[in-house]
Amino acid sequence: MSGPEVGATVDIEGVRFAYCKRRRRIEILSDAHATFSEGSRTVVVGRSGEGKSTILDLIAGIRVPEEGEVRVLGDRMSAMGENERARLRLANFGFVRQDFDLIRSLTATQNVAVPLRLRGISKRESLDRAHAALSRLGLDRRAQHLPRELSGGEQQRVSLARAIVGEPEIVLADEPTGSLDVELRDQALDVLNEAVGESTLILVTHDAEVCRRLGARQLRLAKGVLHAEQ
Repeated sequence: MSGPEVGATVDIEGVRFAYCKRRRRIEILSDAHATFSEGSRTVVVGRSGEGKSTILDLIAGIRVPEEGEVRVLGDRMSAMGENERARLRLANFGFVRQDFDLIRSLTATQNVAVPLRLRGISKRESLDRAHAALSRLGLDRRAQHLPRELSGGEQQRVSLARAIVGEPEIVLADEPTGSLDVELRDQALDVLNEAVGESTLILVTHDAEVCRRLGARQLRLAKGVLHAEQ
């Protein structure tokens, strides 16, 4: 087996992973290999339940593989303790989720500032940077609104602003357009693609059209195997 690719942001090498449910082992990944280069755009396509979200969890170090290795920025995730992986996530990752995952009691600006505050950045600087990220996404006039006062599209952009506010090396997006119609999906993907900038974007979805819109490389996950589309 070849070693990690020089300059790669993420390397997945021979990864196997399974869940145990009611004493039954359910294999999700049987032999996953993939390399994600710095600044690249990659879409992982697969049916619901195939394990797409599990791949993101493995990359982020939320889970560790049974076999094989995941390397992020040259570091072996399995060689780190849980606290080390959490620090790596906070410092280097941004996350975009289909359900937005916003804190209901916080304004848009406060929600976006959360990862900066967790890094120990001052309240004033965190709020200033959060407001700037929202302005970049056209939400400066909605910055002091609570999530319930925002439309679904606006909440999605708040989630995106939170993902990019810390200028992460890697942005992981889990079905970020799954609940949108085609027109709104395409608009959201254009905003996502521009906002992510030079970060590495890894997006999982059941919608193969997402890859076309982003102009991204496509990987397909089926029956536990991750492979490039021909």
